[in-house]
Amino acid sequence: MDNEISSVPNNTESDVFPFKGFWIRVLAAFIDYIFLFFVPLIIMIILLIFFGGILGDIGYLIGTLLSIISWIAISLGYKPVMESSSFQGTFGKYFLGIKIINRDGHRITLKAAIIRYLLFVIGSGSHVLGLGSIIIGFDERKQGVHDMVADTYVVSKYHYGPIKKEGKSFFEKLNKKYVSIGSVLSLIFGLVFAFYGISMTLESFEYLGDDIEKFAYLINMGMTLLSQSIGFLLTSLVLFIMIFFIKNETK
Repeated sequence: MDNEISSVPNNTESDVFPFKGFWIRVLAAFIDYIFLFFVPLIIMIILLIFFGGILGDIGYLIGTLLSIISWIAISLGYKPVMESSSFQGTFGKYFLGIKIINRDGHRITLKAAIIRYLLFVIGSGSHVLGLGSIIIGFDERKQGVHDMVADTYVVSKYHYGPIKKEGKSFFEKLNKKYVSIGSVLSLIFGLVFAFYGISMTLESFEYLGDDIEKFAYLINMGMTLLSQSIGFLLTSLVLFIMIFFIKNETK
C-alpha cells in the first residue's frame, strides 16, 4: 500500500554526520562517573550493614574487603560489558543518544570492547591531558586512539548501516617522522624522571627516623617525579601506537 509506513529505520543520520565528538562524550563520561561512584557506595553500605550486623568487627572487615572486590569488578567490567551489550554503550552514552559500532555498523564484540577500554585507560593516563582521547576533537571521524585500534565508532543511536570511508582520519593528516620523534622524546623524559624519582625515593629512607623533614621532602619529590615519569611513558606508548595507524608514509 502506498500510504503504509515502513518499520525499517531511516538511515538519514548516515547521510549527514553520525559521529559524536569530544564534549558530548565528556558529558557521557561524567554521567558514568556519577554511576560508578554511587553504585559501589550503595553496595558497600549494604555489605557493611549485613556482615557487620551478623559478625561484628570481623564482619565489617569482610564487608570492606568484599566492597573493594566489587568496586574493582564494576570499575573494570562496566565499560566493556555495557559497550558490547544491546545498549551498545555505557549508561552515560545511552542517555545521550550515543552508541558504539564497528565499521560494518554492528554491535562490537566483547573482545573489541576490552581492547578499546584498555587503550582508553592508557590514552587517558598519558601526560598531555589524555592525548589518546583529545585527538577525538581533531579527527574527522571523531575517533580516539582506542577507537582506531579497536576499529570502533561512536555515533548517534539513529545511525544504521556501515561507516562510509569519506574524509581523512586524524592519522592520515600526521607525519610519521614527527610522531616518532615525539614518542622517543617522551620515552627519554620518562626514563630520566623515573631514574631521579627512584633515586630520591631510595635516598629518603636514609633520613627516616633521623630527619623527618628531609625524609618527607625527598619522598614527596620522588613520588612526584615518578608520577611525571608514568605520564611521559604513557604518552610515549600512545604516540608509538599512533605510528602504526599513520597512512602517509614518509620517504
